[in-house]
Amino acid sequence: MKPFIYFMKAGMLKKSIRLKMKTKVFGIQAIRSRYLMRKTEKKNPIIIDQTNAVSVTKENGTDVSYFLFDTFEVHTNVIPAGCVQDWHVHNKIEEIIVVNEGTLFLEWIESAIINKTVTTGEMIRMNNSIHRISNTSDTVAKCTIFRFVSPSKDQSEIIKTDKKIYSEEEIASLVQ
Repeated sequence: MKPFIYFMKAGMLKKSIRLKMKTKVFGIQAIRSRYLMRKTEKKNPIIIDQTNAVSVTKENGTDVSYFLFDTFEVHTNVIPAGCVQDWHVHNKIEEIIVVNEGTLFLEWIESAIINKTVTTGEMIRMNNSIHRISNTSDTVAKCTIFRFVSPSKDQSEIIKTDKKIYSEEEIASLVQ
């Protein structure tokens, strides 16, 4: 399948998510604080900093910081100049890549190898394609990757309408 490439303004995505108590990445066991594991009854946001990531450097030189949760994963990649990733596919998960800095060279398989340069502010929906990412530039590239199991039915209406607006008066009554 062909990946979808979207334009996106930088800074639109937020990281207010929770971590699992225990995670394994590349054989690394990471113990997480209990407060990050569970949603609080008060529904307070949780700000997660770099010290709570599982950080690894892959053989190809890519520095990866994994933020692992029970229903999804977010990781950031710092990809050095000249780095080429392995060809791969994700059959059961959805993978979204946001290019935060630099350019990525995306290749995917259709009836031939197709390629596209993806730049800062663009987003890729991999769409279960066989693909690989490279940094063919002479500077570092940075991206944020979101991985999750996609629901089997269309959730677009919930996504579009799940927002309640509060007036200043309602907020004042909540904090008294």
